[in-house]
Amino acid sequence: MPSRSIQLLRAAGVRTVAVSRSMESLELAVEAGAEAGVCAGETDAAERIREFAARERNGVHCAFEMVGLARTMELAANAVMRGGRIVVVGEEVEFPAIDTIRIAQRELQILGSRNGGVQDAVDALGMIARGIIRPPIAARFPLAQINEALAVVRTGCVHGRVIVDVGGAGTERS
Repeated sequence: MPSRSIQLLRAAGVRTVAVSRSMESLELAVEAGAEAGVCAGETDAAERIREFAARERNGVHCAFEMVGLARTMELAANAVMRGGRIVVVGEEVEFPAIDTIRIAQRELQILGSRNGGVQDAVDALGMIARGIIRPPIAARFPLAQINEALAVVRTGCVHGRVIVDVGGAGTERS
């Protein structure tokens, strides 16, 4: 889950557990306010998520599926409580198979979500300005090095935002 999503949920008073395929992403999620981190590749990932939520119910109220892979959809379905929600944000070419008996018997709700419109962007910028959310910055580049900035983004290994500073002179990498 991206750190900005965690920050928004925490600002609303929501307890969060982050699930990711990489330890670096989990560390960033905990820094952003997640109470726990679970590696998606662990065989007991769903059980660990349910243990996190055990103080309240058998499973989490809501899972945000941010990746769009069949195995992460299955993990979300196994982690939510009876009557829980799965919000699908991630978009991939995979077509996840979900057990319809599980959906019906556990009364699961599956909702689609898009990234947002213009007003959502305005609201998000306002929250950044007020310090409610703090997007992590992975690297900064001056405009003259825009191709280098794009190359960093294309690696797919960036954890945070890559900033191209139209008025800056130096390169700074985190």
